[in-house]
Amino acid sequence: MVKSLLVSGLFAATALAASRMTAPAGAIVVAKSGGDYDTLSAAVNALSTTETATQTIFIEEGTYDEQVYIPSLAGKLIIYGQTEDDFIFGQHARAWFQDCDIRVLKGPSSGYITANGRSSETDTSYYVIHKSSVAAADGNDVPSGTYYLGTSYSYRSYTHLSYLITIYITGRPWSQYARVLFQETSMTDVINSAGWSVWSTTQANTENVTFAEYGNTGAGAEGTRASFSEKLSEPVAISTILGSDWAQWVDTSYIN
Repeated sequence: MVKSLLVSGLFAATALAASRMTAPAGAIVVAKSGGDYDTLSAAVNALSTTETATQTIFIEEGTYDEQVYIPSLAGKLIIYGQTEDDFIFGQHARAWFQDCDIRVLKGPSSGYITANGRSSETDTSYYVIHKSSVAAADGNDVPSGTYYLGTSYSYRSYTHLSYLITIYITGRPWSQYARVLFQETSMTDVINSAGWSVWSTTQANTENVTFAEYGNTGAGAEGTRASFSEKLSEPVAISTILGSDWAQWVDTSYIN
C-alpha cells in the first residue's frame, strides 16, 4: 500500500471526484479485468493534454495501490469511483494535497470532504490539505452548511475514491484516531460552521482524533468549530508528511 502520496492541483483542469455505479459514455475504464486499463496511472497517461472538452475516468471496484501524477490538462477531468460515498479516504497513507480545487455536489443533506481511518496512535496516517479551495461545483446550488471537513470513520465495507489518488476496498474496523489538517485553504459557506462531524450519534469516534485547521479563509472557515477540533499555531510542513527526502522524488515544479 502506498504510504506517502502527493496531489497537486496546479493544472488547468478542475478535477472533481464523483459517484456513480456505471461508466458514462466515452469514459476511460480502469478495472482489474475487462477495462481499458488495469491501473489508474495508465488511464491518466492516456489522457489528452490538449483536449479542452471534459475527459472522464471511471474506476471499477478493486484495490489500486499506486502513486498517480496528473499532468497539466487543457480541460476538466472527472474521476468516478464505483462507490456509495466520496471521501478523501484511506487508512494508512500520509497524503499531501496542494493547490487542489475540491468541488462538492448538490444532493446530500450532509456530506464530508474527508474520512481518515487511522487505526492507532502509532499509525503514521495524516492528510494535509494545503493552499487549496473548497466550494460548490459549477452548476450546483449547494445549501450553506451542507458539508463538513471531515468525519471519523467506523466499520463499513465500501469501495471509496481517495480524491484523485487511489481506491481501497476494506472490511476492517476503523477507529477513533483520524488525523486531518486543512491549512491556508479557502472555503465557501458550503462548509458547516462546526467544521467537523462525529461519525454518528451512537458512535462518535472522536476520543483521539486530530481534526485541525490553520490559516483558512472564507465564510466556510468561520463559526464555532466542533469541540473535538483544534486550531494550530503554525502550519505543518510538507516534509512532516512526505519525509525529509520529499524533494528527491516529488516534481518540485508543481510546488509553490
